[in-house]
Amino acid sequence: MQSVESMQSSGNIANALLGDVYEEILHLFTSKEDFREWMKKPFLGGNKAVATDAHFLVAVPEWKGNYEQCNKAASAYPMPTDFTKEYSIEQFKDAIAQVPLVDGFDEETKVDECDECNGEGEVEFEYYANGKYYYHDADCPVCEGQGQTEVTKQIPNGRKVPDSTKQIRICLGCFSIEAVQRLIKVAELLNENTVTLVNQKSNNSAAMFHVGQCEVLLMPLMNHGEEQVAANIA
Repeated sequence: MQSVESMQSSGNIANALLGDVYEEILHLFTSKEDFREWMKKPFLGGNKAVATDAHFLVAVPEWKGNYEQCNKAASAYPMPTDFTKEYSIEQFKDAIAQVPLVDGFDEETKVDECDECNGEGEVEFEYYANGKYYYHDADCPVCEGQGQTEVTKQIPNGRKVPDSTKQIRICLGCFSIEAVQRLIKVAELLNENTVTLVNQKSNNSAAMFHVGQCEVLLMPLMNHGEEQVAANIA
């Protein structure tokens, strides 16, 4: 028979491993943009650790205790459980499989000399007033005085990927392919076979899903015609 100490040790290891999973899930939802610093790392919202990129949000059981409290997402989370509607992960995967495939691309970013200032970082401004021209040197507004600009190109990678312009309808709302893929990823990381829709007031309102002990909030897209919808999950 396993001793109490052994069971406690096993439980601590399991909690630590689950904590690693929660951390991975949180960082799936943090923002990669620079203009909202508070979204670039997880934070405490109520009694959960939360991460959001303004389009999607996830809340996981708080296990570390060293996240900062933040109320900036309070208007969106938490959400009450209004009903329960269970879906299997296979339903979502089948829906993804119905999305038409298009050519995939990788982004390649490189730094080039700024064309506007020829790499000098400064440009000359001309101003005319009262019959006289005025000249002024200032930082180049294109490269902000750096003399260099980042250029991002789309490079074909030879793979086929689901068409991101298509949508998947879940109950009332239409969601992006990325939203459904994000939900599937959370379930897979938690080894969950089902997710439960618990809040969705209209086709334009956020939908809240329970996935194990986690909560995932997805914002719907505007739908401009049924030709956009690749699959329906009732």
